[in-house]
Amino acid sequence: MTRIFKFHLTYFKSSGKYYTDIEVDWECRTLDNQPDTPYMYDVFSKVRGLRDNGGPGALPGLSGEGWEGPILVDCEENGVPGLILPGSRER
Repeated sequence: MTRIFKFHLTYFKSSGKYYTDIEVDWECRTLDNQPDTPYMYDVFSKVRGLRDNGGPGALPGLSGEGWEGPILVDCEENGVPGLILPGSRER
């Protein structure tokens, strides 16, 4: 099952200092046993894909040539944020 969830993306510079943040509404699969909880691996994969393959301005809230710093991904309904580190790629 899929549903629209509100995600909060926070961008940090390579130095670790806060840069900016944005809220986005994305469709995401839900956990089978908890339909109100997003399957966060899909969201992490989406953010990595936008960062690595999306081109300039692909990441929401940014308009530059890409992003080299950490990205914090959070969803209020999930309660467990995830940090995407620079250089982390899909396997």
